[in-house]
Amino acid sequence: MKINAQHKENKIFLILIILWLAVNLLQAAFTGLINDEAYYWFYSRDLAWGYYDHPPMIAVLIKLGTIIFQGYLGVRIFIVLLSTLVIIFLKKLVNPGNITLFFLFLSSIFIFHAEGFIAVPDTVFIFFTAMFFYYYKKYLEYDNLRNSALLIVSIAGMFYSKYFALPVILFTVLSNPELLKRKSFWLIFSAVTVSLIPHLVWQINHNFVTFYFHFIERNVKDRFSFLSPLEFTGGQLLLLNPVTAFLMFKYFLKNKSSDLFSKALRYIVTGIFGLAFIFSFFKHVEANWTAGAIIPLVTLSYPVFEKKIKNHKPFIKTAVITLALILFIRIDLSTNFINIKSLKVVNQFFGWPERADKMKKTADGIPVIFTCSYQDASQYMFHTGKSSFSFNSLFYRKNQFDLEGMEPGLLGKKVILFKSKKAIDDRYETPFVIPGPDSSFLYNSFWYYKVIEHYYSYNFIKIDLSDVPRKFKTSERIKLPITIINPLDSAITVSPYGKSYLTVCFAKKDFPYKFEKIREITGLKLGKTYKTSITVETPAKPGKYYLWVSIQSGWLAPAINHRVFKVDVY
Repeated sequence: MKINAQHKENKIFLILIILWLAVNLLQAAFTGLINDEAYYWFYSRDLAWGYYDHPPMIAVLIKLGTIIFQGYLGVRIFIVLLSTLVIIFLKKLVNPGNITLFFLFLSSIFIFHAEGFIAVPDTVFIFFTAMFFYYYKKYLEYDNLRNSALLIVSIAGMFYSKYFALPVILFTVLSNPELLKRKSFWLIFSAVTVSLIPHLVWQINHNFVTFYFHFIERNVKDRFSFLSPLEFTGGQLLLLNPVTAFLMFKYFLKNKSSDLFSKALRYIVTGIFGLAFIFSFFKHVEANWTAGAIIPLVTLSYPVFEKKIKNHKPFIKTAVITLALILFIRIDLSTNFINIKSLKVVNQFFGWPERADKMKKTADGIPVIFTCSYQDASQYMFHTGKSSFSFNSLFYRKNQFDLEGMEPGLLGKKVILFKSKKAIDDRYETPFVIPGPDSSFLYNSFWYYKVIEHYYSYNFIKIDLSDVPRKFKTSERIKLPITIINPLDSAITVSPYGKSYLTVCFAKKDFPYKFEKIREITGLKLGKTYKTSITVETPAKPGKYYLWVSIQSGWLAPAINHRVFKVDVY
C-alpha cells in the first residue's frame, strides 16, 4: 500500500512540476521585461568576470538563453529552468508526504512566483542555495569526492550570483565548527577560492568597484530611523505572503530537530533575518537580501506544518484564494487586460516596445541618451537593438554604463536626450532643467526630449581629492588642492562648443546643502593631469557632510568625478 501511495504522490508531483514549468515558460515568453532585467541583459552583451553592481552569473545565463531564443524568453529561459529545479531540490529536502499540500504551500509564497520567471540574480542565488543545502546534507552523511565536488559547484555558484553567499557559508560553519577538522572542507575551501580568482582579479583591475558600490556608495543615503524596521518587516511580508510567513516562522520555531543539518538551517534563518533586522535601523534593507534564508525556512517549517492536520483546512482555503489572485495578476502581466497604466510598476512590464519604437523614429539615426536612468537606456537598447547611454548626475549613481566606456565616444556628437520629466535633477533650489524641450506622449506618459548639436559630459574624467583635508571650520574660505585626471590616451579640450564649470557641493546624505559654480573651465586643454586649486566657502552649520567636486557641462547636472569623500565641518 505504501508503495502504491508513494507512486501516486510521485505521479502528482510530476504533473504539478510540469504544470509549474509550463506556466513559467508562458509567463516568461509573453511578459515584458522589468527594468532590472533589461539592465542585466545589457550586462550580457559584453561578458566579463564582474559588473558594476553584481557578479557575472546572471549575465552568463541571459547570454546563453539569448543564443537559444529571441526576445523575452531568451532572457528568461534559464531562470525558468533553475526555478523549477529549486522546487525539485525542496521536495528532496522536505520529503513531503502530501505533494498537493506541499505545492499549495510553495505556491502561496510570493517570491517563488516572482523568481519563477523574472531574470534577476536572486533567482539564480536561490537555486544555488537549494543545491548547496541538498548536497551539504549529503556531505554530512557521506563525506566523499562527489558530494565535495557538488558543494564546490554550489558555493562558487552562490558567490558568482550574489555576495550574500558569505553569510550562508559563515553561519553553516558556525553551526558545525567540526567542519574545520575535515580535510575535505579545506579542499572545498581551496577549490572555491581558486574559482573566485578571476572575479577578484576583475575587481582589482576595476578598483573594487562592486564592493565600493555595495558597502560605501549605496550607503550615502542611509540614516538611522526607528521606522526602517517596519519597512523591512513589511517588505518581508510582501516577499513571503503574510499568512504563509506567519505559518513558516511559527513552525520554524516549533521544529526541534537537533541534527547538524537542521542546526545549520536554524543558524542561517536566525542569523540572516536577525542581521537584516538590526541593519534596518541604520540603512535601507532590500526585501530580497534575506533570499539566502528562504530555502532553510521552508525546509524547517513545512514538515512541522504538514503534521498539524487541523491547520490544513483553513490554510487551504486562504491559499486557494491567494493562488487565484496570484494567477489573476500573472495573467494580467502577460495580457494587460485590466490596463492599469497609472501604476508605475506596470510601465515596466508594458509599453516599452511602443515607447522605444517612437523614440527610435524621433531620433532618426542619431545617438540616444537618457539621464539618471540605466533602466530606461537598457530598455531602449533591448527593444530597438540600437545603442544608448545613461548620463548619471551627481545625485544619482554610477552604473555599468560608466564602466562600458561609452561616454568619450559621444563627445562633440549630435545626440538626442530623453527624460520622463523636464528636470534632470530637481533637488537644488534652482533645478537643472532641459531648456526648451519638445515632448511626446509615449504610453501613458509625456517624455521630454531635446536634440543637442554638440554633446559633452564628463563622468569619465577623475578628480583626485587626496590632498584635501577632512576637517573644516564653519563659514571658512578655504583652498582645495585638486588634480583633474584624463584617462584617455589623447588630450581633450573641455566643451569647445559650450560652457563647463568646476562645481562644489556640500551634501547631507543625498540632499545638497550648499552648491555653487566655482570656475569656468570652458576650453581647458587636458593632457594626462591638471593640478589646480579652488576656493570655496564651507557650510555655516557644523556637521558631517559629503564633499563633491564636479565638472558641470552646460545645462546638464554636475557629473560624478570621484568617490565618496566625507568631511567634518565644526
